[in-house]
Amino acid sequence: MSQSVKSPMSSSLVSRRVTRFAPFASLLALAACSSVLGIEDLHQGPAPGSGGSSNGGSSNGGNAAMGGDGAVGATSGASTISGGSGGKGQGGSGGSTAIGGDTSVGGEAGAGIGAGGDGTIGGTTVHGHVIDYWQHKLAGVPVEIGGTKVITDEAGAFTIDNVPSEYDASLVVQFPDNYDGQIYGWVYQGLTRRDPTLQVYQGLQSQSGNVDVTPTGANVTLTGTRKMSVAFGGLDGSWELSDVPAGGYDGSSVGWEGPTMTQETGHGLIWQPDPTTDAPTGYFAYDSKAVALNGLVSDHSALPLNMAAKTIPSGNITGTITGNGTAARTNGLFLQFTSNAVLTLVSDNGPNSFSYLVPTITNSSVILAASEGVGNAYDGAYGLVHKDGLAAGTSGITATIPKPATLLTVTPATARNKVDGTTQFAFQPGAGSSGLFVIAFKDNDNSLLKTDALFIVTTKTSFTLPKVVNDSFALIPANKYFWRVETHGTFANADAATGPTGFIDEFGGDFYKATPSGPRRGSGSYTISGYSDVITMAP
Repeated sequence: MSQSVKSPMSSSLVSRRVTRFAPFASLLALAACSSVLGIEDLHQGPAPGSGGSSNGGSSNGGNAAMGGDGAVGATSGASTISGGSGGKGQGGSGGSTAIGGDTSVGGEAGAGIGAGGDGTIGGTTVHGHVIDYWQHKLAGVPVEIGGTKVITDEAGAFTIDNVPSEYDASLVVQFPDNYDGQIYGWVYQGLTRRDPTLQVYQGLQSQSGNVDVTPTGANVTLTGTRKMSVAFGGLDGSWELSDVPAGGYDGSSVGWEGPTMTQETGHGLIWQPDPTTDAPTGYFAYDSKAVALNGLVSDHSALPLNMAAKTIPSGNITGTITGNGTAARTNGLFLQFTSNAVLTLVSDNGPNSFSYLVPTITNSSVILAASEGVGNAYDGAYGLVHKDGLAAGTSGITATIPKPATLLTVTPATARNKVDGTTQFAFQPGAGSSGLFVIAFKDNDNSLLKTDALFIVTTKTSFTLPKVVNDSFALIPANKYFWRVETHGTFANADAATGPTGFIDEFGGDFYKATPSGPRRGSGSYTISGYSDVITMAP
């Protein structure tokens, strides 16, 4: 059977195209490398000063703004650096090592900070990275901390010197697409860690390639009301084809993010859903094969799958879900592979007590998700909780669906039509979704050649619009926007969310928020508040 099929963009749980929130659906062709937005003369931190000296134990540093031009103190002795008359001294972190330059390295004891002759206190160096949802490292991204702007290198890394103990970091991601460009600003507030990984939703070009899915033996195994789905997964993306016919697909489109060529694994599964509840009652065939995808050519990659009947062990998972009472319930059941591929097994009306039959397949585990609300960004508030790493025989599963935030009135009320840097925004966190928030401002006019958005990662529930990379990015004057609040689990603060793998929940990067995707693993939750009324920036 010859058919060209893409994963349907509907509220079904089988939508697999990874994009950012729904009004960005027309903005998917992302650049292979983020660009610089015309910011010139960015540098790697302030130049060393010329006054003062620093002492670390018995060894003296040279003349530098941070207590020496990279001078290293003694490997024993006091861990305090004394600033000279014109410099700033930075304490080491312990008695084993004291560093007098721009590198904050030390031992295991407490740090001491010395003041220069002018009474100022020196900061320490921040070595960070910028990654996207798929944990690609993003090059060419301008990052700013405390007025110092730098550009990420080919490894997505940046270094900024003399950063105070607490700081905000902002960055701008720009990428061309079929509509000439998109520009996103991000601000992380209240950081203290010296090695933050700043994650953004998008930063690289969307790719797609053609695949011929050829099941053998499926015409015998795929009988009655049985279903066959095929899922693809790799380091750059995941994609699912549902209700695949016995003859397969000729030239089905598969999408991913980043490089023009990628290696993925295709997984095929045949199972029997109950005609009334849609829950699986048996599993009958499974196969997987590696497939090379190429977005540069129109040639078709081949994915042959042996879907003849096989014995697939299975067992039930059982438990109870507690809702938040805000909207209609949905339960989702997914088979997640180590390749990042995901097969959807169940989408039902969300019984509080559940029992689902799940398969035991090598290199896979089960995810149970329960949600309330409409699973897309156009319509209302939405809360979801998920339990990962489940297996046949798991019982006593319990989870509570978090409640999304409630947006409060912009103050003063008259400011809604002339928003500026003094306008006060506020929201009330929902039960089970307190902690770190992502506040998203989205352009209301999708017809613009360049669509912009602003994301603020913060613990604040009341805020004003921050500056982004020294005002090189700002929401467009006189333009209209929506805003909303997201949560990705319950991170205590920005430090907790800026580890090496980022913070975006596996359900938070999908177009409809209804299916897990991406390289993240582990149980969690995700909420969105729904959009505000339209606001207008001051002219």
